[in-house]
Amino acid sequence: MSNLSSETSVFLLGRNSIGREGLRLLLEGGSFRVAVSQEEYSVSSDWPRDLAGPHLIVLDTGKGDQLDLQAMFKGYKASYPQARLVILAESFEFEGVMRAFAAGADGYIVKEIGCQSLMESLRLIALGEKVMPSALAQFLPETMERRTRPARPGPDLAGTLSEREIETFRRMCRGEPNKVIAQNLGITEATVKVHVKAILRKLHLKNRTQAVAWALGEGADFGGPDRRRSAAGHSSTTPGAIAA
Repeated sequence: MSNLSSETSVFLLGRNSIGREGLRLLLEGGSFRVAVSQEEYSVSSDWPRDLAGPHLIVLDTGKGDQLDLQAMFKGYKASYPQARLVILAESFEFEGVMRAFAAGADGYIVKEIGCQSLMESLRLIALGEKVMPSALAQFLPETMERRTRPARPGPDLAGTLSEREIETFRRMCRGEPNKVIAQNLGITEATVKVHVKAILRKLHLKNRTQAVAWALGEGADFGGPDRRRSAAGHSSTTPGAIAA
């Protein structure tokens, strides 16, 4: 783990200018320096390049935002390989957390967190830890129960879903929204919705969140290489967040 011997630089990105200004004032009152505050989520040519200390790229997202996090994070890492990537979300959504960490996020913080806890969470992320919402803990008992069951092959989806439905389901489990799935598969968003409904009906599941949790917990066999990721890191906690 590194240490915060120098000031942490922060890139604040988000469409809510009032929210960004409030965050800037809060962060600059602590051990942070806001190097960039802008509405666009893309990297700009006038961003500072020579950063001596830790640096965070913080996305202040809004409800209903449809962001291609994998492409965005790839762009950030191309310009700032050592940057730590943080999502500030309006509310906790299991699927949103899965999507963020599958794309490479280092932190997912829900905005209902207190100011002091937010600052502490960002410091932990700058030190190299991963921070997750404490609400994620409600999914742990079921996950632990599944891990203690005798090992068995995961369900083979090929006998239940069509090839296109399996590919759609695989991308759902990566956390891709319908719009991104449609772009990647070269189909319309309406067709993706048809596939999602078929997946839920055939697997007797109620919604996307339940489908993703089921697939991850049961070790569903999508065919091809195993694309699931594991997260490793240090362990500590802050109010309203889990550091892993």
